[in-house]
Amino acid sequence: VLGVGDRHLDNFMLKVGTGAVVGIDFGHAFASATWTLPVPELMAVRFTRQLTSILEPLQSCTLLKTYMVFVLGALRASRLELLRVLEVFIMEPLLDWQNQASRLSAAQLASISTEASQFGAEMGISSDQLDVDMDGAGPASQLDTERDFGRSRLEGARRKLSGGNSAYITIGELKLSSHKKVEAHRSALEEAVLGPLDSARRRLPKNALTVEEQIDVLVEQATDANLLGRTYVGWKPWL
Repeated sequence: VLGVGDRHLDNFMLKVGTGAVVGIDFGHAFASATWTLPVPELMAVRFTRQLTSILEPLQSCTLLKTYMVFVLGALRASRLELLRVLEVFIMEPLLDWQNQASRLSAAQLASISTEASQFGAEMGISSDQLDVDMDGAGPASQLDTERDFGRSRLEGARRKLSGGNSAYITIGELKLSSHKKVEAHRSALEEAVLGPLDSARRRLPKNALTVEEQIDVLVEQATDANLLGRTYVGWKPWL
């Protein structure tokens, strides 16, 4: 839901006494590993053999998916409460967001403005409610852009909590990348994210998925060898 990325092996710690896995280093959140890195992450979670093999000979994938369904179902049931908590990021945007907002093209600005409006409509927030005085915060146009960018980041979380298809959410994040190589190959990357013609990602709609369908799509995308093979080598997707 929070779009935490950069899940390479050094960002997992193991408690030897119990076998519990603890994630660390949350520098890439709200899908920033997709739109800020020169080699974008094309999956929303790490679901490689490092995680799926740990429960063998049991059907680890089935067991993990079952728990994922329970957790996502609980989060979706408290969708509005969670999004209200996240609204603080609109008024206090992350530094990465401010930097990226200043590099957006006209087309990208139009895209985040649309997403910001969608989030505002869902949460009942108007632009006027965000027009507060902030001494030293910069010109009004800059503030508007940063707040729109913040709301567009939260729109991704809202879509995940509302039955969004993770593949289409990833494609939306790719559109924010300013890296020339990503821009040059964006169409090919988008096709790769959608997967084969018979994939669940293509078959299912962009929105209004059941919890079970969301998890099926999420796991399918995270275990797609074509996407794992396009991942930065330091992420070690083969493990």
